[in-house]
Amino acid sequence: NHDNDYYIKCFNEQVLNNLDPTRVYQELCGLAKSDDIALICYEKSTDFCHRHLVAKWLNEKGFGVEEWT
Repeated sequence: NHDNDYYIKCFNEQVLNNLDPTRVYQELCGLAKSDDIALICYEKSTDFCHRHLVAKWLNEKGFGVEEWT
């Protein structure tokens, strides 16, 4: 129904709250074989996307994430 607030609440509760941010970061580094990681989505940077939620979550957990447009 395009209720972004509801989606964010559910995504946080059902996905992000069940993850260990350090482990997520380490696994991404392992997949990338580098500590330079890019989260990519086909949505425009101004569009609502779960990538923004993950980046915000990682920032809140102490991992520096910046968005390039």
